[in-house]
Amino acid sequence: MPQDWYKISQPADKHFSSNQWIAIGRKFMILTLGRRIPDVALFCNDDHSTTYDYYFSPAAAAIAQELIARYAGTRCESPIGVVAVSPLVSTHSWESIFFRNSSK
Repeated sequence: MPQDWYKISQPADKHFSSNQWIAIGRKFMILTLGRRIPDVALFCNDDHSTTYDYYFSPAAAAIAQELIARYAGTRCESPIGVVAVSPLVSTHSWESIFFRNSSK
């Protein structure tokens, strides 16, 4: 399974329509329905003053490769402990991602 985090990011001044932004979250949610894959989580940055960012955990990136490619997602560092984020969609164990990475 890939160990890289991925991010879909758009500048706030060129942010695509809110419907498109919501669609990314919904499409990801559909991909996760019925799956009990550990550590699958999609986070969003809390501060939208400069960018709108979706962060895909490594397990999430593994099942959402087409979605990430469609919206020109890129590899990134884990946002945990660096950027204020909130979980949007996750399997039962997203907290393990958050707390495992919080000491780094």
